[in-house]
Amino acid sequence: MGRITPPALLSAKGETIVFDYRLTLPAYLEAITIRLVILAALIPNYRESAREELKEIASRLENFYVTIRDGIVPTRAPKVEELLATKVFEIDNNKAFLLRIEPSVWDKFGRPYGAVERYSAVSVIDTYRSDRFLPNPNDAFLVSQIIPPPPSLPEAQLPSHDAMRPFLLEYAIGIIARSRAVYNLIGLRKLKSVVDQFKDLVGEPRLQTRPDGNWSVREIDITVATILLDRRSTAPGPTATILVSEILTLIESTLLQPGLHIGPRSLRGILDRVALQTG
Repeated sequence: MGRITPPALLSAKGETIVFDYRLTLPAYLEAITIRLVILAALIPNYRESAREELKEIASRLENFYVTIRDGIVPTRAPKVEELLATKVFEIDNNKAFLLRIEPSVWDKFGRPYGAVERYSAVSVIDTYRSDRFLPNPNDAFLVSQIIPPPPSLPEAQLPSHDAMRPFLLEYAIGIIARSRAVYNLIGLRKLKSVVDQFKDLVGEPRLQTRPDGNWSVREIDITVATILLDRRSTAPGPTATILVSEILTLIESTLLQPGLHIGPRSLRGILDRVALQTG
């Protein structure tokens, strides 16, 4: 649903040079390992005497991590008009006859949803199932015609925002899951671990960043509340506690089939199920 272009390096002249870590970052990490072995073997109390050097390495690795992490780009949710089939009418004797039904723009692209890392092009893109919370083409459609002037044609029907909420929620959860999958696939969890070890060496706090490859209750809370409740949190007020049980109930009531046995209730279990479109 669009072209993702890596941004040019700020220090580059023109737009032909972009950040690419695939060949250089592994070699840099190996060089760091060799350097640490030398420091530990030859310099007593190297954590103090080489502190500034270690801090510089940690800062550089952190910048690499943030750049790569921010390069994970989710596919955007399709617009309502892109989800709807088009009914094409033929004009004959000033009467309209249904000629054909064209699939939606999203259908023509294969209903893709997922995420891509813009620098390496590593991606996790799946096909959204056609039987999951999409507008019924018999109830919602766009109208086209072939020969003017138009006779009396059926009015285009658009689904209400409330009718779209289940699709938007499942789409958003699926996108988050696939973004996390890309995060882990390109090794960012391991890179974060290396940065954290350097932070420990120099006595600085570890990286506190999101996303970090795991589900985040706060992120899911914002996602669920924004789509279903038109506010920023499922909590009833700015100082109220976020309840996992409330988030879980909202997702279940919106996306899971009534009476479906799902075993022990857990937020992570429901999120995984929704992401796999098995609810």
